[in-house]
Amino acid sequence: MRATLKNRNAYHILTGNEDGVKIRCKYLQEKRNKMERANYHTHTTRCMHAIGEEREYIEHAIKGGIQILGFSDHCPMPYTDGFVSGIRMTMEQMSEYIQTLLSLREEYKSRIDIRIGFEAEYVPELFDSFIKIVEKEPVEYLILGQHFVGQETPSRYSGRVHGERQWLKD
Repeated sequence: MRATLKNRNAYHILTGNEDGVKIRCKYLQEKRNKMERANYHTHTTRCMHAIGEEREYIEHAIKGGIQILGFSDHCPMPYTDGFVSGIRMTMEQMSEYIQTLLSLREEYKSRIDIRIGFEAEYVPELFDSFIKIVEKEPVEYLILGQHFVGQETPSRYSGRVHGERQWLKD
C-alpha cells in the first residue's frame, strides 16, 4: 500500500511491509535536521550522585551528535547554619566548577558549545543570596529542579514515592 497526502506543505508517505506500517513525514524530517541537538541538564561528581569526569561527558556528547552541552550541577546554597548538603556542591567548589568548564569550553570550542549553568531550587530564605553570588559569575542559565518541599533541611526529598500524603500539605 502506498499513499501520498499533502497537508500544510508536508508529505506523508505510508508504506506497508511485513514489519507493519511505517509513517515518514518529509516536512518533520527536515525540521528535525535543522534543530539544534542540545542537553542542558548534565551533572558532575560535585553533586555526589553522578559519575565520570566532565571530559568524558563532552566526548560522549560529541560522539552522540550533541551540538550544545550545558552543565547544570546542583547549585551550592549559602547555608548559614553550617549544613552540608548530600546532593549539591559546596560554595567552596563553585569556583573550581566554573573554572574547569571555562577551560574545557576553550579546549573544545571548535567541536561543541559548552554552557555553564546550575540546577537551582527555590528556597525563599536563601534564593536572593544565591542569585547575588551567581550574578558575579559567568553562569549562563539556571534550570529549576525542586527536590524538596521547603528547605533541604529539615524537609523531605520530594523525588521519591512516599506513603504519607500529609507531608506534602504541611
